[in-house]
Formats: sequence, C-alpha cells, structure tokens
Amino acid sequence: DLASGDPGSGVNGGAATAEDEDENALTVTFTGPDTYSVDISGLADGPHTVSNTVPDLAMDANDLTFDISFNLDDTAPTFGALDPAPVGSAGTDANAIVITIGGTINDANIIDSAVLSIWNNVAGVCNDGDDVKLAVGSDPNESDVNDVDLTDGTGAISFNQSFTVQQPSAAAVTVNYCFLIVAEDEAVLKDGTDTGNSNSLTSIVAVTWNAG
Repeated sequence: DLASGDPGSGVNGGAATAEDEDENALTVTFTGPDTYSVDISGLADGPHTVSNTVPDLAMDANDLTFDISFNLDDTAPTFGALDPAPVGSAGTDANAIVITIGGTINDANIIDSAVLSIWNNVAGVCNDGDDVKLAVGSDPNESDVNDVDLTDGTGAISFNQSFTVQQPSAAAVTVNYCFLIVAEDEAVLKDGTDTGNSNSLTSIVAVTWNAG
C-alpha cells in the first residue's frame, strides 16, 4: 500500500492515480481515506517505475507526486545441466571418496541466496528439516559441516564443489547421497510483495562401501 498525507489542506487519497513508465494507467484500489494500492499484476517481468499522483484537496499545484522503481520478477532462478554431474561408486575399498558437482544458476535479477549441501538420502528425503544428517565431515552425524554458500552477488553463478564422503561403518553397505541446491532471487512479485522467488535442485548418487 502507498500512503500519503499533507499537513496543510490535506490530500485526497481517494482520488489517487498511478501509471507505468509508458504512461499506461494502472488500477488503483482505495483502502482508506489516505491509503491505496496499485495493481501491477499486468506488468511484464523487468524494471519498472510507477508514477503516483495524489490530488491536494485545495490546490492542484500542491498535488503530491512520487515515483516507485522496482524489478518485477515472477520467475524463479533456473539451473543448468550439472557439469560435472556427481558420480558415486559401485564398490570401493577406500574409507573415503571425493564426489564433485558443478553447474550454473541463473536469474534475471540478483540471486539473493544459493546454498549447496549434501545429505544422506534417508527414505527418499533430502531436506535438513526432516532430521536428515549430513553425510560428510569428521563426524558423519555432525550437522551443518558441508553447507556451501554459492552466492556471489550476481544473477549468474557458476560452481564446482568437491565433497569428501566417509565410509559410515566397517560393514558393507550402499548409501544414497543427495546433493541439494536451494536458490532464491531478489525481486518484487506481481502481487506487490518483495519476497522473491525460490527454486531447488536435487541430485542423488549411490556409493557402495565394501566391508573393511
């Protein structure tokens, strides 16, 4: 909502108007005597400036005018093909192996957050909110040792990260590991909120540990 006030004769918020940078009128909904909202749902994704005019109750010369500029974006960040895609092992005698994952993340606006992590894929779940423990580090059950912040302040991120995964026990076992990437952009949505958009990508690899 956009609110305005005038300490003199007052402004008529109920008669406010708004238009985009091409002078197309936008729908204004009045929510109070001096408050209103502007419908931007019909605008295309990209940079915009909305010009607002709130008439003065006494004199046209005292009308309140102001601009609001923003990036409109209803599209979440996208992921390119993983390169390299993570590769597991059909059978290893080593007590630890290195798994590498690389790729790109792109968005029309700045990517506000991009985090890569690796988890045990327990019961098909790759989510740190469901008691899934990280699969790597000095302690395989230690949380938050291998979250990697990929954010670089741009809308185009390239990454290449390697993780050392440890053998969970001396017994022969096959473990499914899940890479999780969560990316969020920085933008205004068409409903007028500035929460941005988010997207995620998962990739699962299996490692068979031989007994030993």
